[in-house]
Amino acid sequence: MSIASRIQNQLAIGLSQLGFDFGTQQLPFSADIISQEKQRWVQLGNSIVPYTLKRTTRRTIGFSIGSNGLTVSAPKWSLVIDIETALRSKQTWILNKLAQVQMNRSKQVQSQQRWGHGELLPYLGKTVTLHVGSGTSLTRLQHGMFESETLLLSLNDDATDAQIKDAAQAWLQQEAKRVFADRIPVFELKLGVKVKDWRLSNAQGRWGSATSTGNV
Repeated sequence: MSIASRIQNQLAIGLSQLGFDFGTQQLPFSADIISQEKQRWVQLGNSIVPYTLKRTTRRTIGFSIGSNGLTVSAPKWSLVIDIETALRSKQTWILNKLAQVQMNRSKQVQSQQRWGHGELLPYLGKTVTLHVGSGTSLTRLQHGMFESETLLLSLNDDATDAQIKDAAQAWLQQEAKRVFADRIPVFELKLGVKVKDWRLSNAQGRWGSATSTGNV
């Protein structure tokens, strides 16, 4: 496994703590960014976060978060240990802002999604092709069909885009329940907690919430 791949795996572990765990989904920080000279990584809480370090003539250490992730501007004489101490002192703000960037990106992808026969649907870091009129009685994923994995929708070939959207999203909800049911025990063990009950919602402003009684 290449160095970039190992780093990508470590980032996946860290970002999963923020609710970014979607199987093998591509992380929002590409390998091109990872290969940059001034790219570094810091552990903030349970997350390993990449950041771009820029040496400047400024007198203080500053942070900014954009579509490419976290950027740190620091005086040329600053030690890396001092820079990362400053990052840890602001870790709550940094992790919240990174989560917001990811959420905004997800919303943008959703707004651009098209629903029709032959359209592509993001799924666990890859894309599947929507197929209408396949004669199947149950919406299911067909591996190795045509040139890519295909989502066979239990719809007639004259289905509208709205009907296709409803069928595909219902399938995604079922898949989410399956994936989360597998992942929750993993994080229960890691965090030393017990989830009493959990459910999916249509929340738009946050990834999720947990109560003191163990409901997620």
